[in-house]
Amino acid sequence: MSADAGFDVAILAGGRSTRMGCDKTLLVFEGRTLLARQVELAWSLGPQTVFVVGRTPAELGELNAHGLPDAPPGQGPLGGLATVLAATRSAQVLLLAVDMPMLTREFLLRLLRECRAGLGVVPRTARGWEPTAAVYPKELALDASRAVSEGRRALHAFVEQQVGRGRLRAWAISTNEEGLFVNWNTPIDLPRGTTGHVHGDRAPL
Repeated sequence: MSADAGFDVAILAGGRSTRMGCDKTLLVFEGRTLLARQVELAWSLGPQTVFVVGRTPAELGELNAHGLPDAPPGQGPLGGLATVLAATRSAQVLLLAVDMPMLTREFLLRLLRECRAGLGVVPRTARGWEPTAAVYPKELALDASRAVSEGRRALHAFVEQQVGRGRLRAWAISTNEEGLFVNWNTPIDLPRGTTGHVHGDRAPL
């Protein structure tokens, strides 16, 4: 990415977390909630703005990020992407899932350096696309919004389409880095020492 391109980071935090049984953003790992960890990581990359998509500003409290409710709600990760691409004033958006705490600053900086004007980058492992740790250009705003409005909400399918159109490109990930993309969907996925807050108890963000 060129130095003057500018980018935002958008953390996807609007999921219902039904399989986890509690709000995943409030899971505490190594003394911090997942959301607080991702916000801190996002700012360390040097963005213009850090959005938390799927949350209102009031829900974020004193957390240093801009709450951005899904519009419309309930449309999954592609809906969140469409929401932030419509809102951003930057050339690119780095999309991050809140439940991928193994991602590192070093890796994400490398990812950002792979981008070019009008061309985003999506990591691809042996398992397939990793579209919730990827960079999308502002130019995809209309296509993303149209896909959501037409009920085509699969983010993987959207990525495939845009790669075919030359607006995104694949970035091959080595086997030894696949662990960076581990996401936490159920209690079985949680490492020892992670705590949850199921009955309305809220950890400080």
